[in-house]
Amino acid sequence: MRARGALFAFVALAMWAVKRHYASAGADQLDWILRPTAHLVAAFTGASFERVTGEGYLCRERFFVIEKACAGVNFLLAASATVAFVLSRRARSFGSAARVLGTSFALGYAAAVLVNAVRISVALWLAAHPIAVGLVTAAQLHRIEGIVVYFGGLLVVHEIAMVLAGQRAGSFRPWIPLVCYAAITIAVPIANGAWRSGATFFEHALLVAAVPCVLIALGWSASRGSRVVLDQLLRKHLPEGRSFALVLDVARPRPGPDESDVRHPAAHAPVARVRVDAELGGGRVRCFADDVGGTGVAENGEKKLSIVNHGDHIAPVGRV
Repeated sequence: MRARGALFAFVALAMWAVKRHYASAGADQLDWILRPTAHLVAAFTGASFERVTGEGYLCRERFFVIEKACAGVNFLLAASATVAFVLSRRARSFGSAARVLGTSFALGYAAAVLVNAVRISVALWLAAHPIAVGLVTAAQLHRIEGIVVYFGGLLVVHEIAMVLAGQRAGSFRPWIPLVCYAAITIAVPIANGAWRSGATFFEHALLVAAVPCVLIALGWSASRGSRVVLDQLLRKHLPEGRSFALVLDVARPRPGPDESDVRHPAAHAPVARVRVDAELGGGRVRCFADDVGGTGVAENGEKKLSIVNHGDHIAPVGRV
């Protein structure tokens, strides 16, 4: 617990240091992030950039400058904080906390360069192909595009961090990147007095709050849609009929509704993890074997269930 607290303290201190550096730095002092970003944008778009002292990286044919405001430092901080929070359970000692800290900022830096390059490349394309979107101005469209790319990139960073942490994949939980993004883009500017600019800041805050919520809703819909498709495929290919028998076993200590405890000595369960029969007759299949969280698919009522004694054929642990 002390190591985890120290990790959060050092993450906050590192973020404050980077923010202070950014506030006082010019384009030349930010070359550590502007240079790789410019190189990636050039690779993505085919445009050529040249360094201009004190300004950043200039593309003469596009009349576009990658300057201090395009550095993507806020995304770097949000991504680093997201990774640190997801990996914080690994901080069981001060040494492991230091490794988590290094991993968080290394991944945050790499993600910032890549995602920022994608954002600038899309912005260059939009500048060359103007799109009229109702009452939305070109400046508002540019801001919305930045929010979509940045927050979408933050969701991807979160999923990568979940994989690194060894946590269960496939569950859409966007609240961690949402909190980190809102803290960097809304809370910190409010603390710095940005709200005094009036309507300009409140328009920014409204877009920053609304666009991620729309993306989250779309993500949940896509996740739900993929489950519906899988459910329909399973319904199509699973056998049906009164003669069909099915037993699913899950790693729960007690049976739930429509379930029956089958830990009976006569059943000779092949391994100790087999605990609960997923179904009573006519009930619903809630989840697959050893899937504690549930999958939300294959809710097929079964007419006839059976328990088969496999005592003479012991299954290897983990194969049930």
